[in-house]
Amino acid sequence: MKTPQELDKIYNRLPKEKTELSVEKVELNTLSDLTKSDTKIKSFLKKYSKILAEVKEFSKTINRAKEFLDEGQKLEQANVKIAQKFVAEFKELGLPLGDLRNVKAFMENGKVIRPLDEINMELASLLRNL
Repeated sequence: MKTPQELDKIYNRLPKEKTELSVEKVELNTLSDLTKSDTKIKSFLKKYSKILAEVKEFSKTINRAKEFLDEGQKLEQANVKIAQKFVAEFKELGLPLGDLRNVKAFMENGKVIRPLDEINMELASLLRNL
């Protein structure tokens, strides 16, 4: 068996910074984690930048769609007013409303206004749901 003095000599030779080694190991693991995180972020940024560009383009398209919708609704409203005025004048002349189907331009107007109304409604619905 060793004497206490010999044991003290052995203990004195052992590194006293044993705890610091474990701290350095933790720091190296953290640095490794940070490097992995940076790699993930770089990969994500490529995709993210692409999506941002697509959203910007989409935003431009949405703004154009809103402008078209406004114009489409104005055209439809103006057309309806004209058609209502025509029907009122038709009545004033004392002509039966059933005879409106004999007025070719009036009937053609119905064929034009329906698709405009349908597109206006569909586009308005899509834009509301964004």
